Amino acid sequence: MRVFICTDNQFPEGNADSNYIRYLALSIQNAGCEVIVVGSGVNRSQDYDGKKYSYRGIEYYNTKKAKDRILFHLEPTLTCGKEHLQYMGMKGLNSKDYVVMYTSLFRLHKLLFDSNLIPHNHIICTSVEWMQPMLYRFGRFNPSYQLREYVINKYTRLCGKVIPISQKLSERFIKNGCTTLIVPMLTETTEYKKLVSMQNTIKFIYPGAAFKKDKITSIVEAVPLLEEEICKRVEIHFTGMKKEALSNELGDNKWILDKFASVFVFHGWLEYQDLLNLYNEIDCLLLPREENQFTTANFPSKVPELMRYGVIPVCSDVGDYTKLYLEDKIDSLIFCGGQPIDCANAIKRVCNLNPEELLELKERVVKSAEEKFDFRKWSNRIVNFIMSN
Repeated sequence: MRVFICTDNQFPEGNADSNYIRYLALSIQNAGCEVIVVGSGVNRSQDYDGKKYSYRGIEYYNTKKAKDRILFHLEPTLTCGKEHLQYMGMKGLNSKDYVVMYTSLFRLHKLLFDSNLIPHNHIICTSVEWMQPMLYRFGRFNPSYQLREYVINKYTRLCGKVIPISQKLSERFIKNGCTTLIVPMLTETTEYKKLVSMQNTIKFIYPGAAFKKDKITSIVEAVPLLEEEICKRVEIHFTGMKKEALSNELGDNKWILDKFASVFVFHGWLEYQDLLNLYNEIDCLLLPREENQFTTANFPSKVPELMRYGVIPVCSDVGDYTKLYLEDKIDSLIFCGGQPIDCANAIKRVCNLNPEELLELKERVVKSAEEKFDFRKWSNRIVNFIMSN
């Protein structure tokens, strides 16, 4: 059986979307399927064998993204998708194949659904976010928001099958008459390095710059609420963001970054392997969130990615991932709220654990990642769903 994955993101690496696609592709391949990914971005020269690009036995091709600013903004509606369909046609896409869509772009959907190359029930949509009007300029009157909603509502009904990342998203598509399979963010646990000893300093990390999802400012504003002895014991690392960006978000509280400079470490953007190397040194992921429709429908990709390295999720009880997959004091430390005082209390809770308790918790975190998020555990469920009527 052949399964195409069609996306406007880069494969196999690039960002959190790339990671989702990579592990989804590996999971489907693990069930014995031939997988071909058609994405957008840069093709890696080391993956080219003279005939095709291939990553771990998965053939892929990334179409070029427009560099011209005007064309870049026109891509979602006017230009993106034609080259995707041409490549799939060149590979002989036919009624026996299946296509998994990881995109909300109108043009990609329209071209595929109008092509008649494949039955609509052989197309499976995915959904990882429920974007809210407040995230767009002009809110629900924003054309991009309206087009995204149109694509999601029309084409999920046409195909009838959706792989959402959360229960909240699943409920949305069930109301649209779709069948769903909830699949969390997957990972590969064989890549991790297991820590054998704890360090004197407890290292927390926040990777990314998702200011509209995560209450990143609460992490910084929690530090002045900590006792001096605790401040001496902790480091908080930030990746994927510059200090200046966080300073701007803090407003009048930007002084905290300078006064407690010994606590905060800014890495900026890191190459993927450098980022993974940093994860090996980290003890805890600190993830405060406020509850709203956007956050409760989302599954933080950071969680399983870091858990495979024994990094303990210290996170707000927002969304179903803390209920479906994590258990407080077993493979995570879960707290209520996303305010600075909530973060401060969570940091104190970690610091109150002795080294042996921390190490035991980290070992359980790795085991939990293996059992719940490794892509191999989901292979048969995903493929059976793809093939279902």
